This record gives sequence, C-alpha cells and structure tokens, in this order.
Amino acid sequence: MTCPTCGAIADTTAATCQLCGTSLSASGTPGARGPSAGGPGSSAGGPGSSAGGPGQGVGGGAVPPPPPGNPGPGAWQAPQPHPSGLSNELRGWSIGAHLGGLIVGLSTAAVFGFVGPLLVWLFKRDEHPFTDHHTKEALNFQLTVLLVLVLSIVLAIPAVIVGVITFGIGLILLGVLAVVAVVAWIVLPIIGAVKASNGEGYRYPLTIRFVS
Repeated sequence: MTCPTCGAIADTTAATCQLCGTSLSASGTPGARGPSAGGPGSSAGGPGSSAGGPGQGVGGGAVPPPPPGNPGPGAWQAPQPHPSGLSNELRGWSIGAHLGGLIVGLSTAAVFGFVGPLLVWLFKRDEHPFTDHHTKEALNFQLTVLLVLVLSIVLAIPAVIVGVITFGIGLILLGVLAVVAVVAWIVLPIIGAVKASNGEGYRYPLTIRFVS
C-alpha cells in the first residue's frame, strides 16, 4: 500500500504510515478516481452512453426504422383476401363437391359417386351462386357417369356379340372407349376442383344437366 501523503510504501495491514504518520484506513489505495457511474461520459446509463439509449443498436449506432409498407420482422400481418374475392369456405365446399364425388365414386365403382355432391348441393346451394354452380356441375357429372354405367351393363351382351361378329375389332374399340371414359371420369373432377380453388367457373363436357 502506498501512502497518499509521502508516497512511502507501507504494510497492507498498517493503520498509519510509518514515515509520516498519515492514517491509511480511510484513504485506501491512492489513485485518481474516474467519473462516477451514471455521470456524463459514463459507460452505462447516462447521456452519451454506448448502451441502453432509445433507438440505439450495438455500439451506440441508431437503428433505422422499417421502410413504409414493411412492418418489419415479427410483426403480425392480416391475411390477404383471395384474388377472386371468394372466401376460403365457399371455395372449400366447391372443391369438396368435385373431389367428394370422385372419392365416393372410386370406392363404390361409380354407383354412389353422386351422393357427395348431392349432399353439398342440398346444404350449401343457397349460400352463394358460386357454390351452387360447382355443386350442380359435380352432381350432374356423377349422375351422367351413373347413367353411362347402367347403359354399359345393359348393352354388354350385344357389345360382345358385335365384337365377335367383327372378329374382335369391335371389342378393341370398346376397350379403348372404356379406358378413355375412366380417365375422363378421374381427370375431369380434378380439373373442376382446381377451377373451384382458383375461384373460377367450370362446366363438365359431355354432361347431361339433370339439375339446372
């Protein structure tokens, strides 16, 4: 310990300087004291400090505000409406009418494919013209498929006879026609569902409009 009066080095346990007699218990180790915490020029809390001030980043740099139209990261944004102006619910029911007919039809060999769009049409037809349009189209298409299926079963025996008479050419043509019909039965409802998702109308080709 150094005496603040004469500069002599004293024992750390000594209460007074052995050379000049200055009390060492209250003065402690000498040395210039810096500015107190919180004062001007201090490193924290006061004006001009490098941390804690509003609008300041690391090292005291100012944080620029977010540009107009960009609320910045973490800010909540309201969901944007669909370009068609239709709600998700309306488009969802319309999509369900198309895909519901296809799924039920695939699981019942096209016999009860009309049940899905029929239920949606009965419960949702009065809510919006968009839903009414798509559910009726899906219903008419599945009813047309059912009619074609019944006619195919009725005409199966005459078709076989015609195929035998034509030495198998008729059977080949009927087979190609059947494949095309099955592909159309699967693809057309998917196209209708995509159109409904985009908020667009859709009319099935080669479809009898039982419900108008």
